[in-house]
Amino acid sequence: QNRSDYLQLMIDYNCDVNIQDKEGNTAIHYSLFHQSTACTMMLLKTKKCDITLKNNKKRSPLDTAAFVGNHAMVLAVIRNMKLNNNDFLSHRDHDGRTPLHAAVMKGDLEVVKELCLYYSVDSIDAR
Repeated sequence: QNRSDYLQLMIDYNCDVNIQDKEGNTAIHYSLFHQSTACTMMLLKTKKCDITLKNNKKRSPLDTAAFVGNHAMVLAVIRNMKLNNNDFLSHRDHDGRTPLHAAVMKGDLEVVKELCLYYSVDSIDAR
């Protein structure tokens, strides 16, 4: 269900979009998990959204986007992280998995191809 109207109201009133729930998820985690492109783009455009925050399972928003297999949202998160000079390649969840691992496990070839543009096999295997 799209909650972009509610989110816009929260943004207009300067609500903290980085508040984490008891599982450590933020608004961007939820927008990505529920594949709400409108909410995800709204959050990224605020420039207040901390795209590096991990939840209690140490999953970043990029992990979430890769897990659900939404190619457009993976691209949006990567672009945002690159613009802000974030090292998204070193992000690992509590099981030691990277967003690339999540995309492979999901079986999403398009997301895997996109992430492979940024990953070096040697850098993954070296860890």
